[in-house]
Amino acid sequence: SLLSLRLFQPGGDAHIVRMHRMVQEALKKHSDDDVAQIRPTLLAHIISRATTLRGNWVQETLRWEIPPLLASAMQLLSVSSKEGVLLSDKLEWLLERFGRFEEAEQLARKAVACAEQLFGSDDPNLASCLINLASACQAKNKNEEAEVMLRQALAIYEGHLADFHPFVATALNNLAALLQHTN
Repeated sequence: SLLSLRLFQPGGDAHIVRMHRMVQEALKKHSDDDVAQIRPTLLAHIISRATTLRGNWVQETLRWEIPPLLASAMQLLSVSSKEGVLLSDKLEWLLERFGRFEEAEQLARKAVACAEQLFGSDDPNLASCLINLASACQAKNKNEEAEVMLRQALAIYEGHLADFHPFVATALNNLAALLQHTN
């Protein structure tokens, strides 16, 4: 019914619609209090959808959600949002699975920059982003760059976590696999 009222227009996919300019302007005029009130719920829903999609990525019926989730992640990262870092962690993996390596690398680079700004250069959140970026670089055969990032992530994890922590083990495993791959 919203389409028939021309408040939304059909997008390129059956599941995606575009909001009319006037509706956008009306929504922009809402008070900051209204936006602040619904923002946490909206962000929780976005992250929930990304989590669901990551767990069910082989289901073609859910794949239409990738472009809107990616757009959300990029927008959140552009305003240095912690939720953007979390969302990018889930999406980078998905983008690689679908062979969208350029988008995966671009998203991971933005997430690293945002995490460094938000958390500092010696934080486990940054290490997680570095591992994602290393994975995206490795998928594009940028192995030397990937090795540097994996070593940096491992150093961060070793400085903050116990030697037997799963994150340390994962970083060691990723570095070992890369080194084996490159002899």
